[in-house]
Amino acid sequence: MLAERIRQLRKERGYSSQETFAYDNDYTLSYYSRLERGEDIRFTSLVKVCKALNVDLNTFFSSTVIL
Repeated sequence: MLAERIRQLRKERGYSSQETFAYDNDYTLSYYSRLERGEDIRFTSLVKVCKALNVDLNTFFSSTVIL
């Protein structure tokens, strides 16, 4: 669910491609793609991507239900 939320927010911010978002925010495409696939998302990575998406953690989780 974290990966889906990251993808949703990226698209809401006007980034249709992972590549453009990764480039604009100093990520490698392979690293950012792993985040959107939900592979090995660490808290520090989540905080960093939230900053790049210009959202705080409360906003990030506000539309996400985690069981």
